[in-house]
Amino acid sequence: MSQKIHVVHIGKCAGCTVRKELALAGIEATYTHVRKPVYQSNNKYVILLRNPIQRFISAFYWRYHLVCNTKKQQDEVLGEKEILSKYKTVDNLAKDLEFNENIFNGTEESRNYVRHLKEDLNFYLRDFIEICPKENVMGVICAETLEDDIKRLFNINSTRHAFKNEGYNKSISEDSCKILKSYLKKDYDIIDRLYERGWIDDNKYQFLRL
Repeated sequence: MSQKIHVVHIGKCAGCTVRKELALAGIEATYTHVRKPVYQSNNKYVILLRNPIQRFISAFYWRYHLVCNTKKQQDEVLGEKEILSKYKTVDNLAKDLEFNENIFNGTEESRNYVRHLKEDLNFYLRDFIEICPKENVMGVICAETLEDDIKRLFNINSTRHAFKNEGYNKSISEDSCKILKSYLKKDYDIIDRLYERGWIDDNKYQFLRL
């Protein structure tokens, strides 16, 4: 049985661009998004990654954009609008996150859930990387090295990566950075595990670990 390409599309890791590029190139692939990937031996996996803090910031403002600004998804998840409206910025959220780690990581019915914030690197990859053999991983595409990675894996010349929520100030304070680094410890542990298994090289490890 021939192996199929399956992309683990972790939210806010340039997944929409990867999907478009593969489709335009006529490359067939299946995708896992906002749910845990299930390992299948006949798949060749491509994993999308991003620095955990930068992914968190991007995810917050993307949900804020859809739920509170454009209101396109304001009624999609109970309580999400209230959480995002309350904090408005990552700095504000981080202040409370230091003392309450359960602000947004409940179920979709719990009223304390924000999409893409709960579904972090650890959510997608914790179990998967312990099951999937290295030979079944075609490669890793990072948002930070998107063009080079797509060229290397698929021989596609990509220049189409556009950020969808650039209208927000995504800088955060040093204190917020420290809080998020601590909160996202499991994500950083995942990056360490990927590096140990040889799935990411020294260059990727350096910027993913920042």
